[in-house]
Amino acid sequence: HVFVVQGALRTVAADAVLYPTRKFTNTDWFPDGPPQGAVEIPESAFTEERRVHRVHGIGPTENHPRLWLGYVAKGDNFRPVSWYLNCAWQYLHVAVQDLTSGGSSGEEGEGQGRGIPPKNDRSRHLLALPVIGTGEGNARDNSGQLLSALLKRLYVFAARTGVDIVLVVRSPQMFSAAQATRLQIESRRFNSEWSPLPPRLVKASRKLAEMAIAGEIVFFIGAGCSSSGGLPDWKELLQILAKSSGLSNEYMRQLTTLSFLDQAKVIEQRLEMKYNNKLEEGGNHINSWNLPVTPTGERCTWMQREIAHLLTTSRHSMMHSLLSNIPVDAIVTTNYDTMFEDACRASQQPIYALPYEVRTPNSKWILKLHGDVNHPEDIVLTREQVDRYDDRRKALSGIVQALLITKHMLFVGFSLQDENFHKVATTMRTAFNPPHLDCSGVGSEMCWDSEEGAEPQPRRFGTVLSLTDRPFLEDLWPDLNMIVMDAVKEVSSSSSSSSSS
Repeated sequence: HVFVVQGALRTVAADAVLYPTRKFTNTDWFPDGPPQGAVEIPESAFTEERRVHRVHGIGPTENHPRLWLGYVAKGDNFRPVSWYLNCAWQYLHVAVQDLTSGGSSGEEGEGQGRGIPPKNDRSRHLLALPVIGTGEGNARDNSGQLLSALLKRLYVFAARTGVDIVLVVRSPQMFSAAQATRLQIESRRFNSEWSPLPPRLVKASRKLAEMAIAGEIVFFIGAGCSSSGGLPDWKELLQILAKSSGLSNEYMRQLTTLSFLDQAKVIEQRLEMKYNNKLEEGGNHINSWNLPVTPTGERCTWMQREIAHLLTTSRHSMMHSLLSNIPVDAIVTTNYDTMFEDACRASQQPIYALPYEVRTPNSKWILKLHGDVNHPEDIVLTREQVDRYDDRRKALSGIVQALLITKHMLFVGFSLQDENFHKVATTMRTAFNPPHLDCSGVGSEMCWDSEEGAEPQPRRFGTVLSLTDRPFLEDLWPDLNMIVMDAVKEVSSSSSSSSSS
């Protein structure tokens, strides 16, 4: 697939990325200097025949893409559009070859003839690039022609190789132009009888898009979004913390029999013991003043500090970029990280994190229900922490209840297993009297999957996007639309149709 997002190329998590420069001294792309360990590429290595080179020497990390530099601009010389297209085409070819062959630089995991798996559990590699030549590449006057030709080539390459490509643009104007161009391309590629999505997903996506444009949608973002950017989900986070606390493999296995909240309590106690022992070995007296201090001067637990460290990252997933580009102003999350906020700011959209910042009118805001990595003292993971901040949580939960009543909540990457959310949803359900809403009236947009003239259905206060079919969720949450992404739904539906016919 070819994705188009407005954002910053430097902060999108991908498998490979092209920077349109030959020098580490280019502060547009390297504002903090060259990456640690990066080997400088001689300028003479960039030739007409070899326009792109991969940067070597960067240690392999979970969230760092393979970085490529490209020969795009040369003084004030005029270059035709084909000059820039050839650079992009060359990057795509060599990047895919590099990823599928495992590279040849002798770095860890390379040169063995093994392919490099896609990052962050993606099924396909993701290649990122900008609209090259529209910055300092002297193609600004032909940006429309360049954009159209580039997108067409990206579609061709993605179809041939089976990789995903994300074109990252900086300005809102370029983003609008790119979306318009993409619409023209896809209208020619996909006729009315065929679509890359099954009919039920086309219908659902169109309705959700209409609701977003009308200002009726609010996002609820869960850990699944952050894991797509390389961060651990709840289960993985607890495993990492348990290992850090010194628990043996057998104890870690037994730990998983407890609830998440109880696991967190055990780990918190073990981490306190671990760090207190270290302090005693150093001759320090143990008291509350030995607890770590946050950047805001508050004191937090050792577990809160470790969580903040583990979940602080300079990159966000493409999913965050896509969500940030949708016209939705209110976002709720149980995540501690700042990936969504970073994606918004990368696309030149101010966003305010509640309850830590004062929101300005007509701006995006995100409600951090369980705390924030920039405020480790507020991170909530144990049952005691939930109770300790009960009054504050009630105030925040009140905001969520109001959104559930007045908006349509779109759940992305959220498992619906959070106990606090269950309490909020139960209170909201109880507040509705009668519990059924006539879909032919005011609330029709909340139960949009009902057919015209059908019996009134339970009010649907939200929609869940799920990668796989989870049938029991529909039993537990009859007032939510369940949109399943996998093909099982189509297979079962077609089988039922065949049987009935």
